[in-house]
This record gives sequence, structure tokens and C-alpha cells, in this order.
Amino acid sequence: MSSTTRRSFRDEIRLALADPQLQAALDSNAEKRSHAIRQAFEGLPESRQSLRQRAHQVRMGTIANLDAYLGQFITNAQAKGLRVHLAADAAQAVEIVLQIARGRVRGWSPSLSRW
Repeated sequence: MSSTTRRSFRDEIRLALADPQLQAALDSNAEKRSHAIRQAFEGLPESRQSLRQRAHQVRMGTIANLDAYLGQFITNAQAKGLRVHLAADAAQAVEIVLQIARGRVRGWSPSLSRW
């Protein structure tokens, strides 16, 4: 499709919303997923609400101890030979990534990457 006949993103959305076959397929998929989720929770010994409450407690406990978990992650990653970069804020994180991409981080090269 040439740039002169190229449709905008909003035009594509309007076309998709107006497509009855696509809408029927999306509705069917949503119903199947909803049914599958209900079945999965019905098969568990605890209620969905009880599981949600436990998950919330785990999440809050993790957040409360985030520094300890971060330290544990860093220790484990370094023990496996990975290099961990820490940034004080988003801008510094972007700068670290750019330096890695430019090959300017001492001791790092694509051939040394383990991921």
C-alpha cells in the first residue's frame, strides 16, 4: 500500500469496529475466555475472593520488603555471571541502556551477553 492510499490508525479502528464478522469473532472469544476462567476457578478448593485476598497480601508483603528482594535478585544474578546496572531514576536508566547499546560500558560486549 503506498503512502498516498495508506489508511490512518483511526480509520483502521473504524473499519474494524464496523466489521460484523470481526466483532462476532471477538465476542465469541471473550465469551470462551470468560467461561474458561469461571471453570478454572470453580475447580479450585478456595473461592475466587479468598485467592484474590491472599494474592493481595503476598503483593503487599513483597512491596514492603522490596529492598530485600532486590538485593537477593542482584546477588543471585551476579552469582550467575550477570552484570546488574542500577539507576537512580528513569533518565539515568535510559542513559545506561544507551551506553550499552553504543558499546561504551566497560566490560560489556554483545559476545559476553548471557541472554
